[in-house]
Amino acid sequence: MNSQDEKKEHSPYSILIVDDEEDLLAICDYFFTREGLRVYTATSSLQALDIVFNNKIDAIFSDVCMPSVNGIELFEMTKAQGISFYATTGSYDPEMEGLWRRGVVRVFYKPYDLEECVTQIINDLKNRP
Repeated sequence: MNSQDEKKEHSPYSILIVDDEEDLLAICDYFFTREGLRVYTATSSLQALDIVFNNKIDAIFSDVCMPSVNGIELFEMTKAQGISFYATTGSYDPEMEGLWRRGVVRVFYKPYDLEECVTQIINDLKNRP
């Protein structure tokens, strides 16, 4: 077992990464795993819902623009679970600015600095009530 596996197994936090772009999903998985979070991934909101209802998830890091059920709809479907939700988007939309009022912790605009995202999310999880 390498040290990355040990960190992953002993992490106090878990995150679900949701993005229909599999290359980006793999990169995000690497960065969050490297920092010791237990990582779940989904390529659709419907797959994400299955993971949420069958696992303990502390945070969701989700693209907004996805086919079928988008990231905002995923947020609405999961907010009763008490999961910290982080939205990502590649385009400016005025609707994004009001998401924090509805309970989204942060919105990250692409291209974002993934190391900064990971750091902010870990700090948020450590400091949440």
